[in-house]
Amino acid sequence: MSTFQCVSTFQRLLLNFLPCFTQPSGESFLALATAWALAVGPRTVTNLVRTIGRSASKSHDAYQYFFSGAVWAMDEMWRILFNLILSSRLLARDAVIELAGDDTLVHHTGRRIFGAGIFRDAVRSTKKRVAYAFGHNWVILCVIVPIPFCPNVFVSLPVCARLRPKPPKIKGRRKQKAGATKTTVELLAEMAALVASWAPERRFRLVGDGAYASLAAQLPENMTLISRLRKDAALYAPPPTPRRKKPGRPRRKGKRLPTPVQRAKSSRLSWKKTELVLYGERVVRLLHSYQAYWYQVCPNEPIQIVIVRDPEGKHEDEFFFSTDLALSAKAVVEGYGHRWSQEVTHRQAKQQMGIDDPQARLQPAVERQAPFCLLILSLVKLWYLTVGHRSDELLAWRDAWYRHKEGVPFTDMLAALRFGSWRLWFSRGSGLAPQHSKILRPLLRALARA
Repeated sequence: MSTFQCVSTFQRLLLNFLPCFTQPSGESFLALATAWALAVGPRTVTNLVRTIGRSASKSHDAYQYFFSGAVWAMDEMWRILFNLILSSRLLARDAVIELAGDDTLVHHTGRRIFGAGIFRDAVRSTKKRVAYAFGHNWVILCVIVPIPFCPNVFVSLPVCARLRPKPPKIKGRRKQKAGATKTTVELLAEMAALVASWAPERRFRLVGDGAYASLAAQLPENMTLISRLRKDAALYAPPPTPRRKKPGRPRRKGKRLPTPVQRAKSSRLSWKKTELVLYGERVVRLLHSYQAYWYQVCPNEPIQIVIVRDPEGKHEDEFFFSTDLALSAKAVVEGYGHRWSQEVTHRQAKQQMGIDDPQARLQPAVERQAPFCLLILSLVKLWYLTVGHRSDELLAWRDAWYRHKEGVPFTDMLAALRFGSWRLWFSRGSGLAPQHSKILRPLLRALARA
């Protein structure tokens, strides 16, 4: 008998995506999506078919074809997921939608894999040594949502992803033709514009690290940016008001200002002692903010710059900027801190959801399987934040050494979905007596964490 059953609340989330497929492809989607969430072991198509078990109504090749040849659009599925997040009431209707964008390396091995190459591995790199690895470079855009039952704790839900393939190698050198391969910044700008078009009446705030600071002048009108500022950034005062009857064109730049590092060393600065919530902890920092022009990044509009200093001197000064001049210095720093939830999401995709497990080599399958994994990851989080956390069984999930933490690990979210689904199978399809099902509950709980 197959163990392939899922809780009805998660199944209803999957049914929202059926308009993206034909009837045969829709059946494959429901089976593969449920198997991806419930599978124990690598998320290869072969292991997913094993998870489906006797419930599989198609051959192994048919499920492979779903990724490599079936007609469906990943962007349409991202749009439906984004609308599900907005309709879940995790975000207030008038609230600014926070987005986080970054790229990550998904390791792979093998020859002739589309888009694979040697990229910088940010996880293993240090300040003194840069590490490289072979794999796919994915640019991911996430929506940052608060956990409703955990104050000051945020999670990231991927809502779009793009593959940045390695440029082809020609005569021993890598040459990138114009428009052939987009950069990570261009891909993130493309995804940000796409997501903003799904809700043109809403306001967005994109958070990215210093590598994406150049997006300041490339975003839609309803989107602002928070990012890191270069320590040696060339900053200028506003251009002076042009005088009448003076020959020549008016000045485009104002007076050159000190770099952020030079300004931070000044003894004349006025610092504001502020209590911040960073990475789930309350800390005290000294903040200094001012406005300037950074023509290399945002030539037409001024930016708000925030210098952060540790009053105890344990951490170096940090520099941030925002294109939203109405945003307070505290909101800029805390908003950038929300970006860490995306780094956690990257780790969850690799360690718990098996984003690097598929062995696809052809372009259609490569461009679909990793985003498909991120889609299921978002759905598991969305299910838990809206429905799954209400189960009484979850009170026993928290280990004694984790009960002081306010957040909920993704492993507990995934385990809750598995436990509820497997318990449903034992209660309905196994034919076991109720007392026997109760005895097996500790075993199911242990397997759900595997």
